[in-house]
Amino acid sequence: MADNLFISNFDMKKYVLLTLLFVFSFLVFDFFICFFSEKIVKKQTTGSSGIINKTIHDSSSVLILGSSRAANHYNSEIIQNNLGISVFNGGMGGQGIFYSYAILNERLKKHTPQLVILDLASNIMIDKKQYDKLTVLYPLLDKYDSFYDVVKISPSYSPVLTHLNAYRYNSTAFQLIYDVCKAPRFNDSYVPIEGEISNVEILKFKNNTNHISNEENKILFKQLEYVSRINLLCRHNGVKFIVFISPSFCEDKSLIVVKHKMLNYLNKNNIMIHDFSSDKKYYGKNELFKDIFHLNSLGSKIYSKDVSLLLSVRKNNFFSNK
Repeated sequence: MADNLFISNFDMKKYVLLTLLFVFSFLVFDFFICFFSEKIVKKQTTGSSGIINKTIHDSSSVLILGSSRAANHYNSEIIQNNLGISVFNGGMGGQGIFYSYAILNERLKKHTPQLVILDLASNIMIDKKQYDKLTVLYPLLDKYDSFYDVVKISPSYSPVLTHLNAYRYNSTAFQLIYDVCKAPRFNDSYVPIEGEISNVEILKFKNNTNHISNEENKILFKQLEYVSRINLLCRHNGVKFIVFISPSFCEDKSLIVVKHKMLNYLNKNNIMIHDFSSDKKYYGKNELFKDIFHLNSLGSKIYSKDVSLLLSVRKNNFFSNK
């Protein structure tokens, strides 16, 4: 009986020691992940983290935010040359309003632009993966404290896991390696797209009969709530704010419904909006689009000139002489 008790106590001690060894090893591993990853991320000038760092630390008078439609549609060089005012494109592919709010919040701590342009994309506004896409902010949570306030809105947020470096960097590890090795350096996020939309893609999209689900409707209004937060953030910092809906090749019924809901919300909240989504100058013009949602390089040049013209007409309202 005594021998069995001794063996049992020995096994328990062995189990505890192994557990402690595992925990210690994990903490050491977690520390080294943090040490090396932070050195890469905080100085990153390429890829996602590079875009975030550069957007936050840029000091241009005009800041453009939004998804890939912002990144591909607003030629900052054309707008800058036409207005005679510095312009920075901080669009990020796939990212919605939560991301834009997080970036602007940190940007205002460093430099205050005179004008913020936010491009709204109907398909991104109902994208159910917007919460998951906030993981792009995880590697920079320690560098930019206010990012925590945004990632907390995700249903999958865990206050314990987000403080573990192994968890925070896990989802972006391969992207970080790619960004360091292959991602091109950039002046800002503007990237022209070459090519024209195919008839096959047009036909496939026009046959789309999708309806907005309850889940998509919830994410739409949650993101619209953050558009209002961006508007308030700009107002409190003396920054002009304007929303654009850039051109689309065409729209299906569900996205038209989304657009009308966006316009109603923005008008109700007195947020300035310019809608080019169904402008006849662009709508259905194959030579101006790469796909249904994105202008090609020719289309973006024409659109950027139109944006410049619109802003120049109200230049005195948007920009000070400083």
